[in-house]
Amino acid sequence: MEGIQSIDGKREEVSKLLGESKLDESLYLLKEDEAAFFKSQTGIQDDEALKQHIISVQTEAYKVYPYPCIRMFAFTSSQGYPGIASF
Repeated sequence: MEGIQSIDGKREEVSKLLGESKLDESLYLLKEDEAAFFKSQTGIQDDEALKQHIISVQTEAYKVYPYPCIRMFAFTSSQGYPGIASF
């Protein structure tokens, strides 16, 4: 139990340090291959609907883990995850 409390304490500490950064929709940018990947995975073909879906996922993830990579949409980038481009 002590380990779990330690992890929760660290999470709260990180949240306090990083949580003050506001989310910024202008940072959203998908390359053509990235958009194709997310469209194939979500079934959402409309670009605006896909954007809103990804922003919604980002918002929920950021509430739990307010990390810069979530704030900056790094999870959508094929550069951050080289295997994504080879689907």
